[in-house]
Amino acid sequence: RGGDKPFTVLSGNDSLILWTLLAGGKGAIAGCANVFPHTMVSIYEKFTAGDLEGARRAQDSIRPFRDIFKFGNPNTIVKTAVKELGYPVGLCRAPFNSLSPAGLDALRKALLKEAAMRKILGITMGDPAGVGPEITVKALQDPKVYESCKPLVVGDAAILERACGFVGAKCTIHPVADPSEGLYEHGIIDILDLGLLKPEDFAIGQVSAAAGDAAFRYVRKVIELAMDGKVDATVTNPLNKEAMNLAGHHFSGHTEIYAYYTGTEHYTMMLAHKDLRVVHVSTHVSLREACDRVKK
Repeated sequence: RGGDKPFTVLSGNDSLILWTLLAGGKGAIAGCANVFPHTMVSIYEKFTAGDLEGARRAQDSIRPFRDIFKFGNPNTIVKTAVKELGYPVGLCRAPFNSLSPAGLDALRKALLKEAAMRKILGITMGDPAGVGPEITVKALQDPKVYESCKPLVVGDAAILERACGFVGAKCTIHPVADPSEGLYEHGIIDILDLGLLKPEDFAIGQVSAAAGDAAFRYVRKVIELAMDGKVDATVTNPLNKEAMNLAGHHFSGHTEIYAYYTGTEHYTMMLAHKDLRVVHVSTHVSLREACDRVKK
């Protein structure tokens, strides 16, 4: 009954955002955005970009969280979820100021499965002249990676962009200055861009001090991020030890770099696969020396 006056339709139900957009609506007032801001925004962004399949996946991804609403008032669920994520928000007013033990347990299980509780993995790009950049891009093409963690590459955006072309990957490189700026969505590779090298600065497949220095600095940075609590775990791509030493960084490998910059005196490398654990007696030594080190 607004006559000729223009009006805009917004969804007031988080479960119907995509359907509202499909029907001609313009957006939503989304309570779930307090818990999953990037996911909720991505529904709109993917829809406007014509990616209906991606918008549908984003819409469906909040269903487990919405199912928790059966345990109480939606405002109670949302505020409790935000508190579980580490933000000191207050309680709702009585009588909606508490959640049953069963509801809290269900909420925590749902959050563990959702993006808001994924851990940030800092991934070094490896030697820019080697296979590291391509391995990284190929690995991050798998959407399952993003279901279990938030991958953050530490390296040079220009090099990673070139690697996307090498492997024919369709993805967007998203440079960030801090892990908190990452989007952590499949199809987007977040990279903490150190800006050390450009493709024209070195030759692929050749040992160089420039590439060795960059690879070393990626490792140092990811250690720094972990020590500062900005990433939850680290993953390293291969570096070239000859190149690293040419650059003046005299370490025999990643293990020794980690030990030095974390102040760890007693350390060893352990390889693990399911229930199998292997600790090296020797690393990066000649076969003759390895035999001499075996005492039993």
